[in-house]
Amino acid sequence: MGTEKDIEFKRYEECVNEYKELLEDLTSIKEGKDRPVSEFERRCNDLIEKFKTIEYLGILEEQARAMAINDLSKFISEAKNI
Repeated sequence: MGTEKDIEFKRYEECVNEYKELLEDLTSIKEGKDRPVSEFERRCNDLIEKFKTIEYLGILEEQARAMAINDLSKFISEAKNI
């Protein structure tokens, strides 16, 4: 069993992977593939909340998390405007 920091970092890595999936989904939406924007928006909002609950990150991860949260908000806006 890992320490709390290890567990939180694992959660962070899972969020990063989900972020990558959402970026791919946004690309699909832009390409006109049939993806429900409302479902995409919900997943982005859920991931923003997950990112916000992670603790014990280093400074680089904190900066990356802040950028990811900002990007996810932009993803939602982009998807709605397509």
